[in-house]
Amino acid sequence: MKKTLSILIALVMIVACVALLSSCGGKATLEGKWTADIDLAAAMGEDLSEAGIDEMVVPMNLEFDDGKVAVSFDEDEMRDIMEDVFVSMLGGEDEFEALLEMSGMSKEDALDEMMSEFNSDEMSMKGVYELDGDKLYLGDEEIDKDEYAVIDLSAKKLVIKEIVGVDDSELGSFAEMLPLTFKK
Repeated sequence: MKKTLSILIALVMIVACVALLSSCGGKATLEGKWTADIDLAAAMGEDLSEAGIDEMVVPMNLEFDDGKVAVSFDEDEMRDIMEDVFVSMLGGEDEFEALLEMSGMSKEDALDEMMSEFNSDEMSMKGVYELDGDKLYLGDEEIDKDEYAVIDLSAKKLVIKEIVGVDDSELGSFAEMLPLTFKK
């Protein structure tokens, strides 16, 4: 009886441990929504640093669903950041208000005009993806197996470590942002 009870307790403990471990961390899957804070000031380089802007952080969203990917930036967040950048470039809120008064524009009209510089294609992109081990292939409509991102994927973190097969001139300053970490 004592031996049977010991075996039963051991089995219950094993089942409890397996249940506990399976609930921790979760399965690493690319499917779902991922977000990263992208510093566009670093990407834009000297243009913004000369204006005294060292940081311009924008949330970037990636959403993976059944072979399709959507990349987007929150337009309201971009609008707020553009206002902050403009105020900073002019030297303060008072200078911004004075410029608006001289131009006869409202703050909303000025921000609308600034945001119109970013067309909807720049604010979002849709395409297709394929994941093969640590290689993430992306494309507008079809996959080019010669171009891919080397990634590290866990249940709550996606790290884009390197872009392979794309010329540095095409990547521009994006390459300097790597590794890029997204969270679920």
